[in-house]
Amino acid sequence: MKGITRSRSLVMNVSLTPELEQFVREKVKIGRYPSASEVVREALRLLEERDRSSKLSWKLCKRKLWLELSRSSVGTLWMAKQSL
Repeated sequence: MKGITRSRSLVMNVSLTPELEQFVREKVKIGRYPSASEVVREALRLLEERDRSSKLSWKLCKRKLWLELSRSSVGTLWMAKQSL
């Protein structure tokens, strides 16, 4: 079909601890996910989301710190030294 692109699925085998394997089996057993692959995909999506959120939080923290430094006399002196 025109305009639709399909991504290739990568087949990958992973090793899990017995505890994680049981966790995955339970999620499938209770019907939360249709397969172990779906459990792993959801876990990876959440990890990716957490990583993005952490990066954003770090950027905001650095901006706040820079703003506070620029407002203080110590920060002004420090920034002046940085530009030398």
